[in-house]
Parts: sequence; C-alpha cells; structure tokens
Amino acid sequence: SCFESLDLPHHPVLVEADGFSRSLSPLLLTVANTERFGAEAFIAPGAALDDGLLDLCMVQRVNIFGALRLGSLLFSKKIDGFKGYTRIRTKEALITREGTFAVQADGEAFDWSGPVEIGIRPKSLRILVR
Repeated sequence: SCFESLDLPHHPVLVEADGFSRSLSPLLLTVANTERFGAEAFIAPGAALDDGLLDLCMVQRVNIFGALRLGSLLFSKKIDGFKGYTRIRTKEALITREGTFAVQADGEAFDWSGPVEIGIRPKSLRILVR
C-alpha cells in the first residue's frame, strides 16, 4: 500500500537541473511532460505537452498525516501548495544515485544503475495522419 512506502528506506539522490543542485532523499521524484501522473493525479498542474520543458517534481518524505494531505492535494490539482513539494521546469536534468535502484519509465518498472539523464528532443516525434 502507499502507506507502506513511507517506511521503505530512502537513499540520497543528487538532482541537477538548470542551476539547481541538491542531494535529497525524496518520497517521490518524477519527471512529467504533462500535468497528470497516472489517471487523475495532478503531479505538475499547468504543465504543457508542447512547451519544450519537463517538470521535475519532488516530494519530501512525510509522516502519515502528511501523506493524507499530499494525496488530497494531488487529486485536487493543488499539490503546488504542499510544503514538501518542489518543482523545477527544465529542458534537461541529471539524477545520480549510488548502486542499483528501481525506476519506472512510462509505466514500466525496471532496475537501473548509474546516472539518469533526462532531456527534451524537439521535433523528434513524427506523426503520420491519413
């Protein structure tokens, strides 16, 4: 359950993006290209698919009461009012952590080791309409 994740060990990661550089142990760290995370959770309210930016969203570890408030704000499109929420709009980011760790890309979970480089590739998707 989501409450069990509050007790999982959290390992420090180094996050670097557009002059932001911080070592932290987040409960949640996600890179969004739209405002929604999953179906109806708004992790980056106002984010736009076509603005050329990614939204790097981080949530600090919280206790059970913070988790309840976080859930409420996440589904009411008001997460930017959460004290432990940080959002950086960027074209690229580097996330570094020691050892192997679990990541998820487009809903697929897998183990990863080494730095995670994230960036925008303008005009790299071609769509054919008939």
